[in-house]
Amino acid sequence: MLKKLYDTIKGEGYYTKSYEEFQDQYKDDKYIQKVFDTVSEEGLYTNSFEEFKSKYTIDPPKKKTNQSLLGGKKILRNLLQNRIREKMVLRTHHQMKKIYSLLEKL
Repeated sequence: MLKKLYDTIKGEGYYTKSYEEFQDQYKDDKYIQKVFDTVSEEGLYTNSFEEFKSKYTIDPPKKKTNQSLLGGKKILRNLLQNRIREKMVLRTHHQMKKIYSLLEKL
């Protein structure tokens, strides 16, 4: 919801900085009061300050989704499988060298 507030006040010309800067300033209660006063005076918001504060809060950081965790597991599984294949190829190559060596002795 904070992004929507930002878009509104920026679109109306009351704010010119980036969203990240707005979020940083919005951490200060005095700044929240200033934003509320402005949007209220201009008729952009008509409810109480308490409702404003509860509605327009700083967005919590996004958590990693299960999808991204699954992607990481998939990558690890593929790496392990490739490593196992490499070891099998090396082992097979080493065994073949032994067999050729034995055959040459015959």
